[in-house]
Amino acid sequence: MNPLLEVEWVARVCEPKRACEETEEGSDAMRIPTLTEIEERLYRAMGDEKAPREGNVGGWTRYIGRSLRKIFDGATVCGKGCPVGEYLADFTGFEYKEADPWKKYKGLILAAECEWSSGNPDGLWEDFVKLVDIRADRKVFIGNLHRRYFSDQAIRSLVKKWAMHLKNHRHTSSKEKVLVMLSEKCDHPREGSWIISGDGRYSLVRPLHKRGL
Repeated sequence: MNPLLEVEWVARVCEPKRACEETEEGSDAMRIPTLTEIEERLYRAMGDEKAPREGNVGGWTRYIGRSLRKIFDGATVCGKGCPVGEYLADFTGFEYKEADPWKKYKGLILAAECEWSSGNPDGLWEDFVKLVDIRADRKVFIGNLHRRYFSDQAIRSLVKKWAMHLKNHRHTSSKEKVLVMLSEKCDHPREGSWIISGDGRYSLVRPLHKRGL
């Protein structure tokens, strides 16, 4: 579908609720959650008893989509479960405008990639690079790796390489940030979260751990 028509179709069909707040100028502007807020809510959602079991790849992706729609209440989040399907990434979000949506569209507020199936670093690299190419206010990458790839040293190395990739990308600035959430591909995984910055640095949000320990 033509991207111009696609955005208009989403605005007509997805019908999200409005959750805007008044700016100083008196116009409606949606408050965009911070990356740490997104991480906290996704972490809770992924540990919920209603979350899909390990191995249910499609179920996990749809579950993440539903969680993102709750976090970005008031925005349209495209992807699985939305009539228009995917637009650029697994999930993308933008502010909803009732009248003449395309002319008032100002760009993406969310781009998110989920890689559950491959379980190897190469599969994660492909989706991470795609996410870096997209321009959005908030970028989120969620993936898991087979246990043989999930040592502390291997994870630190991967996150460091991604930070350097973001820094050296021809179209990113030092202010660019990506939330990365990684877990083991098993029933009781270790998991951790980082925020990667366009200046080549990264910060730890949640150390590698097993839930409940």
